[in-house]
Amino acid sequence: GSTLVFGERVLPVYEEYLGLLLSQADKSTDASQEAWLDRVQATLEDLNASEVLDYFDDDCLLPQQVMSLDQIPAGTAVIYPIILTDQPQLLVRVPSGIYRFKVGIGADELKSRSLQFRELLTDPSSSRETYINQATTLYDALVKPYEALLETENIQTLVTVPASYLRLLPMAALHSGEEFLVNQYQLVTTLGLQLTDSSTFDSSQASAFIGGVSDAVQGYVALPGVEAELNALRLPLQANPVLNSAFTVANVTRQLSEGNESIVHLATHGFFDSDHANSFLLAHDDKISLDRLQSTVGTRRFTGQPLDLLVMSACETAKGDERAALGLAGVSLKAGARSTVASLWPIADAATALLMQRFYAELRAGESKAAALQAAQKMLLTDQQWQHPNYWSPYLLIGSWH
Repeated sequence: GSTLVFGERVLPVYEEYLGLLLSQADKSTDASQEAWLDRVQATLEDLNASEVLDYFDDDCLLPQQVMSLDQIPAGTAVIYPIILTDQPQLLVRVPSGIYRFKVGIGADELKSRSLQFRELLTDPSSSRETYINQATTLYDALVKPYEALLETENIQTLVTVPASYLRLLPMAALHSGEEFLVNQYQLVTTLGLQLTDSSTFDSSQASAFIGGVSDAVQGYVALPGVEAELNALRLPLQANPVLNSAFTVANVTRQLSEGNESIVHLATHGFFDSDHANSFLLAHDDKISLDRLQSTVGTRRFTGQPLDLLVMSACETAKGDERAALGLAGVSLKAGARSTVASLWPIADAATALLMQRFYAELRAGESKAAALQAAQKMLLTDQQWQHPNYWSPYLLIGSWH
């Protein structure tokens, strides 16, 4: 029920307020325009925070140390697509200030093209011509308007704060006409800077918990690639997999809440629904609810040993449901994790295993999470067998990118 309440009562208030702020920005001079755009950014942040807290029906999820809205790290741009109004706009915060751009297409066209693009990406048999075509149109709408600014500011990392249906879309698969966005930038998704942990962490030495379910249990199909995936991670992560009958709700949640592993890699079915109560990760004997995750693993953030990275390699979001995508993005808040890596749709086992091996090898070599994921995605993209964006684009780095 709360979905409807949020959509019918809360969202329209924000829409109207954002409309007012944007029209004030239109009328104002340079100096005061920046102040209006600051307010637009703060309002978008509040909207996202209230939406995720509404989804989880919980007000206590905010991280303790969060990023500031105006102190953007060098080389980083934060992009807020504003799609609530008839004329979609883009708010871009870079180290030198805040800028606004108009999107070249209308709200309805942007939405229909985005959803069509997602359909093309989720089907590995879609032709290169059709998906590149759509990828270029969306690049022109969502990136091209501020391309010159990114060059002037020498940006390497693009942090997107997506809203609504754009949460279903991997930015990595947008195409400039010459190359995919993942080739140009390190890409990060976040629910907002107010929901992003700003503390720093070195993943190169972090200890890890790896586990999952490859058996067919509770009516879910077997995941034959899980054992190979976890075995391939033994060496880089220096960990022994907790697999199948050992991967019970009690055992996993106990080990994760009592342990001090900073990296947790879960290779099991997971499902994110528009109602957080129906969202879960599959253990061998039962389902691990997101509330269970919060009451066990999530408590570690109060002991000063929060989870640094939660990786979920076989999860899926309810098909095309933007609210379910909010759950996928928000699971790190429930687990008290600084960052999550998860995919927007399930992909071939073998591709996942390759991507994950490369991702952790890069992390171990001292790369940031954003650079590590980019390297892993580019590796799949250059492999004949996995070059379709179905295989490499759905993985998102959500939250802190360091």
